[in-house]
Amino acid sequence: YKKDQRTWELRSHEFDLWPQDRRIFMADLQSLRFLRNHGFDFNAFLERAHPFARLVPLGSTKAAAKRQITQHAHHVLAAIRSARVPIVVHNGLLDLLHLYDKFVAEIPADREQFGRAWVEQFPLLFDTRLLAQEGRFQVLRHSGGLSLEELQRHLASQKEADNIQFERCGPLGSDKKAHSSAGFDAQVTAEVFIMEIDMWIRFADDAASRKRRRTDEDSASNSRSQKDRRHQVGGKDGLTCPSLLETHEACCKFHNRVALVSASPGFLQLGRAATSGISG
Repeated sequence: YKKDQRTWELRSHEFDLWPQDRRIFMADLQSLRFLRNHGFDFNAFLERAHPFARLVPLGSTKAAAKRQITQHAHHVLAAIRSARVPIVVHNGLLDLLHLYDKFVAEIPADREQFGRAWVEQFPLLFDTRLLAQEGRFQVLRHSGGLSLEELQRHLASQKEADNIQFERCGPLGSDKKAHSSAGFDAQVTAEVFIMEIDMWIRFADDAASRKRRRTDEDSASNSRSQKDRRHQVGGKDGLTCPSLLETHEACCKFHNRVALVSASPGFLQLGRAATSGISG
């Protein structure tokens, strides 16, 4: 995030992955057709895919870590886990299950155990689908669908989007469309997330400001604490720094909650947020 320019720098990467251990490959025919119809290159997958294996368990000795044969994708996931930065998904429960199974360990049978195990590895997660479904009308002012493409089109048309700049630095080109490129989908997810969070912060701070005015309209301008003043600035400026993702009440509401579609209460709570690695 370039604070002086209020610009978010986006870099999307895409890797084809191949399991390091030998296993039987099974696939659904309809899924294969869907991938082929949306531009997935099976030849490139078979020829250039990177092998992957599970990460060493947390708390392992350096000697044990060195003994493990590390591959390309292993370094990527290990870096994300070490940095303890937020993971952002869109309707991502299945994504989390796949990531945990392929890169961490066997999936715990109990959902509460899985939630605790996930947060131990990756302490902070957001789901853009949940952000949208919880604030669909009142916050995002959106009456359309909740797919990534529909959300991106709507949010980019809102006046708040004029204050947010994206610098798309690659390495992926801009000619790929959603569903044909995981990297493109990741970039769209990032853009939707930033615009959603920005609107949630503005909405929450504006509501808090109105409440303060109602309770003590005469003395509001003179008796606010310095903390309140900083909070009110957030209402004006929205997502002004990455650290608000950890500290702002509007963001804390969504910590480690992943969307559940057509099920009550509409989300799965993974666990308490641990200390992450956000700064700035």
